Amino acid sequence: MGVGAIPASAINSWAAQSGLDDVETATFRACIRAMDGAYLEYASKPESERKKVESRPLSGELFDALFG
Repeated sequence: MGVGAIPASAINSWAAQSGLDDVETATFRACIRAMDGAYLEYASKPESERKKVESRPLSGELFDALFG
């Protein structure tokens, strides 16, 4: 499988299965499209141009900061 946009049918199916109303579905669709667009932009860059994220060992303090 290659990288591509999330199909509209998949977004609509998830919204329907989750019981979202029309307004919630529209908001959900807009959010998914925005996140998907950001990911596709990132994924389309060569690896050498992608911003690197440093890894840090997971400590109790870091876990608590991330997940409360």
